[in-house]
Amino acid sequence: MQAFNAFSTSNAAVMSKLKLDKDACVLKMRLLSLCSLASRQDSISYADIAACLQVPSPHPLLVWACPAGALAYWAVSTLSKACRPATTGD
Repeated sequence: MQAFNAFSTSNAAVMSKLKLDKDACVLKMRLLSLCSLASRQDSISYADIAACLQVPSPHPLLVWACPAGALAYWAVSTLSKACRPATTGD
């Protein structure tokens, strides 16, 4: 999130020219950040999630965890389908 925030601040004109909604981008970056954090650890503390997402504490982190879980489920199911060997209809 720090890198995105720095980028969006220093490139506000580019984001505006591309018609990128900063709030929508922040939401997507938080979801990706949460998924990335979860991929590196078996358990994550509330404080680690809040720090990763750069949200004030206390904050209802389930707002971020539920969409991230759905995104992770979709990614795993999509990748598992893509990795299956092709079958022929006999």
